[in-house]
Amino acid sequence: MVEELTLRPAQLADFAFCQRTYLEPMRPTIEKLGLDEASHLANFARRWQVEQVRIVMMHGQVIGWLQTAATDDALFLAQLFVDTSFQRQGIGSLLMRILIEEAARENKAVTLGVVKTNPARRLYERLGFSVTHEDQYKFYMRRRPDRTRAPGIVIETARLRIRSLGDDDLADLVALIDNWEVARWVSSVPHPYSEADGREWIALVRQDHATGRPRRFAVALQETDRLIGGVGLDGSTGDGSEEPSLGYWLGQPYWRHGYGREAVAAVIDYGFRTLGLETIRAYTDPSNAASQKVLLRCGLKNVGEIELVEPTRHGARRAPLFRISRPELAS
Repeated sequence: MVEELTLRPAQLADFAFCQRTYLEPMRPTIEKLGLDEASHLANFARRWQVEQVRIVMMHGQVIGWLQTAATDDALFLAQLFVDTSFQRQGIGSLLMRILIEEAARENKAVTLGVVKTNPARRLYERLGFSVTHEDQYKFYMRRRPDRTRAPGIVIETARLRIRSLGDDDLADLVALIDNWEVARWVSSVPHPYSEADGREWIALVRQDHATGRPRRFAVALQETDRLIGGVGLDGSTGDGSEEPSLGYWLGQPYWRHGYGREAVAAVIDYGFRTLGLETIRAYTDPSNAASQKVLLRCGLKNVGEIELVEPTRHGARRAPLFRISRPELAS
């Protein structure tokens, strides 16, 4: 199985295998476009640098190869090929994860170029790569290192990592929450939302995590660690109550995937089991039916209405109140 993969340094004798696995997928395109195969092979020979190449082995058999080059802040993936008889087994994905982890140990990004017609771009996007620029033939992509994250409590679910915030979350934080479709439901968040607002919030969340018992969290995708929202137990109570209050938000691209319910359920469990809370409350704008549905599905009950100290961004001065208690969670 793919868990038996190993990498070894290339030798000059590996050149023929590398050339063959390079040429096989390229030959149909070369023939279709009427290109000169000999010039392609000559160009390949110039680019193939034995000291940058590693051979992929499985159960002692050579099945692929990759070529990388390190820069000051990144690991550049120049080439990656898997023998055709071993494709569609998840080997390419596993190799990418190995490279991502290798780069992360040195706090480096991973960069690469992918031909615009190559479907591998979808794999790279799933792994957290983003396009930085392009030319006539290729998209150039970059994946930030995960290990720059500030230390703190991490709650992991099937699809999410609920964690502290880091400086490299700033761009996503501002882009997602500055969207009016998100901000209109979250009265406690400034709008418009600036980079200064984002830096201030990141600092507050870090301070919170430094206590060892944080109540403020970022919500990130498990697979890529990319920020998609926020959740916490320090939300506005609406009416000045001292009761712990749940709040959450998700960037609009991540709506209708069940992430809100997953994050809320995890933080409620953390609040009761780790923080020892007795009750947790939440309120929403009266017209926010989607959030009310999430709260109800996570076990909170509608217990009436509250008079708001400040109106919502839609002008409501009363709001539905939801609550869950420790016995209700355990039942």
